[in-house]
Amino acid sequence: MDKYEFTKDWFSNRESDWWESFGYLSAGTVHAMEIGSLEGRSAMWMLEHLLVQQESTLTCIDLFSNPVVEARFDTNLQASGKAHKVTKLSGPSWTHLRNLRPGQFDLIYIDGSHHGRDVLEDGVLSFRLVKPGGFLIFDDYPWRNEDHSVYPKDAIDAFLYLYRDDVRVLQKKWQVFLQKM
Repeated sequence: MDKYEFTKDWFSNRESDWWESFGYLSAGTVHAMEIGSLEGRSAMWMLEHLLVQQESTLTCIDLFSNPVVEARFDTNLQASGKAHKVTKLSGPSWTHLRNLRPGQFDLIYIDGSHHGRDVLEDGVLSFRLVKPGGFLIFDDYPWRNEDHSVYPKDAIDAFLYLYRDDVRVLQKKWQVFLQKM
């Protein structure tokens, strides 16, 4: 990952969990989506490790509201040499998720807004987009901001309760890995 420019690293300490749970996907064509891309650290990891087959694709949804951060994402994407595999969607996730074809993704990584209502909505809207047998990943399960006004855990727990008959929990640590039944 030396060829990239990142100012933050919230992903590399999760790579071993991802590789252990999803590494085998690299043997086939994978269509993945990431909600919340920031500078692209997790996107670049997926491009380098999971989306290695020629037909594999990645859809990245982010507000891209900070031009400096968006430029860094774009620079990193160009450095990957795999920009042709990526569809970049700018704006709120709920506007894009409603317009995507159901069942088109093998893996969706939810790491956008951390406000409970947004996390729950991203989960519900993403669920229909994941193929049966595919994976949903929620990030920052136990995280709280300093004043405790932002807390994804409650929303993820609500999703797990509502979809308990439709998903299998593979991991429930800092990230929650689910497989759609």
